[in-house]
Amino acid sequence: MNKYSKKKLNLLYIYILIFLFVVFMFFSSQIFAKNNDEIISKIENYFNNINTLQAEFIQIDHYGNSKSGVLRMAKPGKIRFEYDKPSSIIIISDGQYIIFFDKKLGQINRIPKNKIPIKFLIDDKFSFKKNEILIKNLNYDGNVISITIKDNKNHFSGDLTLLFEDKPLVLRQWIIQDSQGFTTKVSLQEISTDIVINDTYFKFNYQENFDKINKSFLPE
Repeated sequence: MNKYSKKKLNLLYIYILIFLFVVFMFFSSQIFAKNNDEIISKIENYFNNINTLQAEFIQIDHYGNSKSGVLRMAKPGKIRFEYDKPSSIIIISDGQYIIFFDKKLGQINRIPKNKIPIKFLIDDKFSFKKNEILIKNLNYDGNVISITIKDNKNHFSGDLTLLFEDKPLVLRQWIIQDSQGFTTKVSLQEISTDIVINDTYFKFNYQENFDKINKSFLPE
């Protein structure tokens, strides 16, 4: 084989390798996209199949300070974070508003429920596409699924990362990163779903707490 033929053959090998690489990458991307779609659908079904949820939670802020408490949720639209002492904070959603009440300071504030980054927990029917949620990153590592999302409706300007344990799928943690880069981690344990939760947990009695409330914090 002369030098010219050998060079031609080497060039042919290179073209074949490039072709095989392109084919491999194409089918890999197709499989990856299909797997991602399956995981996304699985997460949507997980949230949509939960009607009530109760769990113990541990919350760690950007500086490492931790708080614990009990989370209760009932669809549609109801959620309650009750922090353990010495914290005096209760966060309640009655289906329309998120109410922040500091019993010690007598301060109360409320915002529309769609302003909280974890509103997906209390949505009656959850869909990434329907809720205009951008999926920024999706990882599957062994038995852990991690998905980072952003709300395209700008109800929340930061990023939210959800961590699931797989087989069976269970939400174990979420990480909120605000627009300034500060993070808050909330981990769940002792999770119970579809149990009976008394509706009184999701009601805030303004009259009952009237004497404790700093009147300047009363909602209009």
